[in-house]
Amino acid sequence: MASSVCLEERIIPTFYNGRLMDIQLTRIRMSFGGSRHEHITNVGSATQVWTREAVIGFIEQRSDTFYVRDSAGRRADVGVVNATPKYLRTYADGQWTDNLLALPHTA
Repeated sequence: MASSVCLEERIIPTFYNGRLMDIQLTRIRMSFGGSRHEHITNVGSATQVWTREAVIGFIEQRSDTFYVRDSAGRRADVGVVNATPKYLRTYADGQWTDNLLALPHTA
């Protein structure tokens, strides 16, 4: 049985048959004038878009994992920075990285 979340009038499956999904992010949307991780409002894969808050929830509930690939193909996992408000950032080799900010920005 598939679980789902409604976002912007679309039904988006978050895991299928109880299996965790490992999702590659390929784009971000920033708030107007923002340039830092704290300004990321949405993230997307090749086919779907989620709000920052939804992805934070998925990660904290351990229902889904998210990652990006750098230009050399290396994986960097997406984590939650416990600030006020919480925000998304990538980490690799135990260190926070800027891989999310390197993704293409969408309007």
